[in-house]
Amino acid sequence: MRCLRLALALKKKGHICSIFIDHKITNNILNEKINHIYLYDSKNKKISEVLDAETFNKKTGDPGFVFLDDYRLSKTWQAKIKKKHNKIIVIDDFFNENNNADILINTKPDFLIKSNYEKEISRNKNSKLLLGPKFAIIDKKNKNIKKKNYFFRICFYFGGSGDLKIAIKLIKKLSFKTDFKKIDISVIIGPYSKNKKKFDKFKKNYRNIKIIQSKFNLSEEIKNLDLFIGSAGISIFETALYKVPSIIFTLNDNQKVDNISLEKMGHYFVLKKEDLNETAKISDIIEIFYKKKLRIKKLIMQREFNVDDKGTIRIINEIFSKNMKNLKFEELYEKSQNKLKKNILGFEKIKDIEINNYRNVRNNLLNRKFSLKDTKIKKVDHYRWWFKNNRQSYVFKNENKTIMYFFHDILKIKNYKFLIPGWFVVSKNTSFIQIMHGIKYQYEILTQNDKFKNMTQIGIINKKNKSMIDLAPKLDWQLLDNNHAILKILKIKIKIKNSFNYYTR
Repeated sequence: MRCLRLALALKKKGHICSIFIDHKITNNILNEKINHIYLYDSKNKKISEVLDAETFNKKTGDPGFVFLDDYRLSKTWQAKIKKKHNKIIVIDDFFNENNNADILINTKPDFLIKSNYEKEISRNKNSKLLLGPKFAIIDKKNKNIKKKNYFFRICFYFGGSGDLKIAIKLIKKLSFKTDFKKIDISVIIGPYSKNKKKFDKFKKNYRNIKIIQSKFNLSEEIKNLDLFIGSAGISIFETALYKVPSIIFTLNDNQKVDNISLEKMGHYFVLKKEDLNETAKISDIIEIFYKKKLRIKKLIMQREFNVDDKGTIRIINEIFSKNMKNLKFEELYEKSQNKLKKNILGFEKIKDIEINNYRNVRNNLLNRKFSLKDTKIKKVDHYRWWFKNNRQSYVFKNENKTIMYFFHDILKIKNYKFLIPGWFVVSKNTSFIQIMHGIKYQYEILTQNDKFKNMTQIGIINKKNKSMIDLAPKLDWQLLDNNHAILKILKIKIKIKNSFNYYTR
């Protein structure tokens, strides 16, 4: 698909293009405008890079430009091709030095981070590198977006060879939701999708499911969606182009992407392959997207980097440029990322943009070892909790860097209301003075707000946390003994542990 898009763009510029494939295939992604050449009469189970390179060189005419988009063919193959052809341009999704490319294209979002970008440049000193989403090979943006109708539109796509069982399981769970009839579901079936017959049979039970056979341009399907669910392939760029909320899964090694980079593009809900076993929880998350669609759309719009449809043209311009030096990060990304005004020292109510960092900080051993629950929280559980909880949370920042999170939970037991405050530090480098700033601010919120005046505050401190135990009396906390009436009430809701001290104020 990437090669086909490049070939069509090159042809428009007056170049002659052919696409080489191992053997003849039957599917609807081939394009009659581009010549397709088959290297072998039948499917080869094993390919010798040396013999394959020789076959390729024989079947190509005059020296030209070779685009390679095939993970099987390494330095050995590339070196033989370079002996005949003018330039070799390698498209890759991995981080490695195993190439002989004149030009290397890697569109991973990881390169939105300067340190990743510069590391890759130093790793491949003999190649010109075109890195990051600026070079995403996607179709031209279709600006004819239809007006929203009554239905909530979801699309499932797990890649050209994805397993349709995944869609079956998720749709089954989703069908038990009360608003299922208000959901329009599209399922894109790739040329090598597994369990096609099983899905055809399953679909007959549902009127609101539409099958879309894999085609060259998916923009028609993606542009009008309310939610995309699928693999973290090239669709991460297409959904970002149209600002479509998404739940994406990293199903293959080449789809592993730095989560901070994905957030910069507006992808905040990224799960792993093993999370697909949690179909009930994922269907809950889908329901949240339906019920909180305006809130989630607002979150997507806060992204730092806007994907465009000019990646293919940028690649062609760089290939034929006389300048073979690598582009600087600042030229590509520093100016195109939205920068926030620096806040020297400040507190603010937490926003959805903190959704993943909040979990990461809470899961840090530094915070877990002092928490009542010391196990790590999974993303599928965190996403559900985030949109359903009644916790009041605040962020303490210095120069836009989060230092601490503060929160307080309201716990209702029979006719009693308890206020339970807590906090997490982002790093072990957080200073004691910064912690005191945060605790002081939290103390002011809890003591000056009228709605908390009649609530009993409960402080829970791990006995190993000596510094906080020493600080507690100075913040008006009074230690509760084991026989205290308040502790007996709390036992109804929380698991009281002997390794913690319990306080009230």
